[in-house]
Amino acid sequence: NYATSLSRNLNSIDVASASIILFTGPSNYLAVSLDGGNIVSKSILPEGLSTSFNDFAMVDYKTGVAVGDGGVILWTDDSGKDQLIGFEIPDYNNFGEFAEYADDMLLGGFLATIKIVGFGILFGFFIGTVLALFKTAPNSLKQIFERYSLTTVKTLGGVLSISGFYLLMTGGSRFGALGLDGIEYIYTPVGDPRGFGIFVVGLAMAAVGAQFVLADQKLTGPLFKIRPLNSIATVYTDFFRNTPLIVQFMFIHFGVGIGLKIQKAYEGNFGDLGTDGLDYFFLGQSAFISAIFTLGLNSGAYQCETIRGAIAAIPTGQMEAGRSIGLTYMGTMRLVILPQAVRICIPPLGNEMVNLVLNSSLAMVIGYAELARQGRLIIAVTFQIFWAWGMVMISYFVITWTLALLLRRLEEKTKIPGLGITGGD
Repeated sequence: NYATSLSRNLNSIDVASASIILFTGPSNYLAVSLDGGNIVSKSILPEGLSTSFNDFAMVDYKTGVAVGDGGVILWTDDSGKDQLIGFEIPDYNNFGEFAEYADDMLLGGFLATIKIVGFGILFGFFIGTVLALFKTAPNSLKQIFERYSLTTVKTLGGVLSISGFYLLMTGGSRFGALGLDGIEYIYTPVGDPRGFGIFVVGLAMAAVGAQFVLADQKLTGPLFKIRPLNSIATVYTDFFRNTPLIVQFMFIHFGVGIGLKIQKAYEGNFGDLGTDGLDYFFLGQSAFISAIFTLGLNSGAYQCETIRGAIAAIPTGQMEAGRSIGLTYMGTMRLVILPQAVRICIPPLGNEMVNLVLNSSLAMVIGYAELARQGRLIIAVTFQIFWAWGMVMISYFVITWTLALLLRRLEEKTKIPGLGITGGD
């Protein structure tokens, strides 16, 4: 208990908003201040109640419960003020009353989930398509440099070698300041990302430069077989497919802080986001921004392999036909190959999109109010675990089943007779 200027002891104080403060104490004491603590008014309680109130569990500045001794829980939807009874006893064992309390929160979580899923699918598809194009890009270092003279290749190799060794020394010299020992050096990318990046670029430049210096007329060295774009895409997909999604959520939101950085960049150029309008809808919540990036980047790594497989399923003669009529490689991909590949990969992409919906539940670890987080908040107030998670499961099923039906309809509309995973009719 804490002695206060209210001439009584208090057990807890909850600051619900900038002006609303809630107080609990022994002997049925529940009170509220609407002006930041200047005037404190005792709340009206149900008759016959006798307990010592210990704490609040507020969902927001208006709605929540006061918890007392002996299992007493009182509920309010208006901060305990301006009602016939400021706090009342909810009967959450009655499913109708439980559903009445939970439906608004679940609707909010439902819409929030659809919001990140929609943008996550679009972002993931874009990332996956770009990575698939990188992975299928045919140009190796040999194909890129065989048009140049051997002297030019060797000269370039010398420049790359010198620059690479300089970057190697620059990046490597920074590692000593980290105080690492032995196997601990695997954490260098976290301790000094910039230094590690310089070191890796230097290593790549030095290796390629040495290969160029030692090159023969036919460019037969092993490094000349490397396809640069394919290597970049492979590193990306391997990283995101081999790290847990929940860790990616926390790293991108709390570690990188990408949501806050985008918000600050926007406000620095265009002013305050406000509390409504399109700018607030897209950028008003840092957790929303981080969730989209995490889901999109992760899903893109998986969609990449699906789209790459669909591109590989298109007969090579189609690329040759496109090039023979004057189209560039990218022009042939855009006008001939990709339209067919997308039709082929709709079913497997649909599975990945459904997984994205289910994975969106992990966004609750960064504080985003999607369905799973709303379910936890409902349980915190009602203690009805079975009903709460059951309604959350049904809500997820509605989203995923609707998405599956839409994708099935899209597949039927875009199907080319004789072309597809099953080989057509």
